[in-house]
Amino acid sequence: MVILTSLLYLNFVIIQTNEDLFEKVSDNNDSIIPEVTSGTIGPVVMPNLNNSTLKAELGQSSWKLIHTMMARFPENPTEDEKEALRNFVYLFGRLYPCGECASEFQKIIIMYPPQVSSREAASQWACAVHNIVNERLKKEIFDCGKIAEKYKCVPFHHTIINTMVPPVLIDDVIMLILDHVDQKTLYSCLFVNSKLYQLTLPTLWRSPRFMKFRNVLIFQQCLQQRPHMGKYIKVLCFKRLGFCNYLDDELLIQIIKSCKYITKLDLSFAGMITDSALTIISQHCSQLNHICLKDCRTLTNDSIKAIAKGCLMLISLNFERCLSITSLAFDELTTNHKNYVKKLDLTLCKWVNDDMAPIISKFHSLKKLNLTNCTEITSDFLITLSPNVPNLEELYLGGVLRITDEGVIQVVDHCPNLRILVLCGCDIHDRTLHHISKLKNLYKLDVTFCMNITHNAIRALLCMNITKLNYGELDIDERTLISLRREYFLSLNVANY
Repeated sequence: MVILTSLLYLNFVIIQTNEDLFEKVSDNNDSIIPEVTSGTIGPVVMPNLNNSTLKAELGQSSWKLIHTMMARFPENPTEDEKEALRNFVYLFGRLYPCGECASEFQKIIIMYPPQVSSREAASQWACAVHNIVNERLKKEIFDCGKIAEKYKCVPFHHTIINTMVPPVLIDDVIMLILDHVDQKTLYSCLFVNSKLYQLTLPTLWRSPRFMKFRNVLIFQQCLQQRPHMGKYIKVLCFKRLGFCNYLDDELLIQIIKSCKYITKLDLSFAGMITDSALTIISQHCSQLNHICLKDCRTLTNDSIKAIAKGCLMLISLNFERCLSITSLAFDELTTNHKNYVKKLDLTLCKWVNDDMAPIISKFHSLKKLNLTNCTEITSDFLITLSPNVPNLEELYLGGVLRITDEGVIQVVDHCPNLRILVLCGCDIHDRTLHHISKLKNLYKLDVTFCMNITHNAIRALLCMNITKLNYGELDIDERTLISLRREYFLSLNVANY
């Protein structure tokens, strides 16, 4: 329950990424939240530490330093003080003397960036992050409400505050509710009162929606008139076929220069975007972690190298139908992002072949891999890849006709956490399905057009917890599967009787 409380606190009080959530929103506030200083975000510097005793002593001392520092942080820090603490946390993640520990810490602060708006936010953030580490190490979870009692250098009045619900929590609950409200209702909230206006404005700007190309032009004009609003924008999505053909480098660059804090960028079908725009994006959007370049056929390796070098927090990459990119673009990606990338989409990339397996294998944290219609790969690709991506949860191999039993069996043996497996059209037989039946977490399986599979092998899958099964021309939903399982187990009982 304590770790749940800590995470809830992160979700409520620390909901914004790398910005001051508690800063008052004002139309006249032209200040932009400072960026993380260049050099503070990057790969781990130190080597691994194999001495477990030294590692434990180092951890205890480091956590005491961090908690004491957060407890002594100013109640109302200046912008310079906020930036100093934020940069310290990111540098700490790079320079921590235990390399493998630093790598894990970096993964956590990517998901839960340091909160520097106040002493309370910083102290509770540190406690919540410490509990995440404790949970992973199976250690005792600390009650964050008692953090002030443990570190006595905190003033007495702060001890009292820590035992109470944070006074700003109600605002964060309102903002969480606003996240699930449609845009029309949000617009109405602006006219209720000044308090709701201040809370609604950042939500409206966080993920602007463009129904027509005219909306993009209006949005760009608004940013020119009110550039300070760019700090609230987190998601930019330009994926509508109707206007993507009009989105060019000049317009995109003008927008991006005002949106330095975006974390997700979708440029699907933006056929006029070139390497020049991606280079500017890499220079201005250092916090970008999701990028979709689906069907951007004019982009070359230079774009990918620039993004890999400038955006060091990338988690999700979509290169579907990027026909001008080659495997050479991945050299920079695997150097800077091998421990971070979790989703990779290479659908219809004809340049993906068996030689790419050792390169993709460097993304050790990969959880989702889409190779749909990558017709040049064979089972050798999967045999090389699977031992290096043990955390893989989703694998899409639809239309890859040269995938055989040997490759899929290797994936099943090395990736026990698979939840979605798409093998549409693959050259597999019954023995592969018998191996797949060992996967305890699998809930979706597609074996459509796998002509060598028999009904008996499909029946063996009924013992699993699959809720979605595609087989032949049948699309079997969860209700039908439950009915089939009931009949299957009934027939087994009759046979045994």
